[in-house]
Amino acid sequence: AAGSTTLEGGYYSVPVPAGTYAVEFSNTNGLYVSEWFEDAASISAATTVGVTENVTDLDASLMLGGRIVGYVLDEAGAPIAWAQVGVASTQPRLGVTATTDAEGRFELPPLTAVDYGVYAVAYGYETRWWQDSATLDTANLVSVATGVTTTVELRLPEGESLPVESTFTSEFAV
Repeated sequence: AAGSTTLEGGYYSVPVPAGTYAVEFSNTNGLYVSEWFEDAASISAATTVGVTENVTDLDASLMLGGRIVGYVLDEAGAPIAWAQVGVASTQPRLGVTATTDAEGRFELPPLTAVDYGVYAVAYGYETRWWQDSATLDTANLVSVATGVTTTVELRLPEGESLPVESTFTSEFAV
C-alpha cells in the first residue's frame, strides 16, 4: 500500500487489511534517504506494525542525503545498457542499486552522507569498482555530501562478471 504526506508533514495511507506490515518512509522526488519504521535501514531490520484497525503515531524523520549518478561504459566508451550499479560502505548498504538505461545512465536513490565504494556488474563484462578497481579494498571511494549530486563514470572491460560479494577483498578476486 502507498500513502502521501500532507502540507503539515502528516501522512495517510490507503486502507489495508488486518495483518502485520513493515512500513517504509521514502521521498521519491527529493534527496531524502528512505528508512523503515523505527529508523531501520532495511526491511529485514524493520520493526513490524500490527494492524487491526486505524493505526496512528507511526512517526518518522527522513534525513537529507546526497546522490550518485553517472554512466557505465565499455573500454571504447560505448554505453552498457542494463548494467547493475550499487554501493558498499562501512554502514552496510548493499541492496542499494540502480540499473542503467539504453544510454548507460544510472541514478542511485538518495544515500546517507558518507564515503561509498561504487561498483558495476554487467553480463559479458568484468565486475568493476569506480576508477577501474577489481576489488572494494583497492577502490577509490566516492564521497556523498548532503544535498549534493555526484557524477561518476565506470568503465568495464569485457570478461567474466563476478558476484559483487566476491570482489570485496583481493583475497576473493580471481
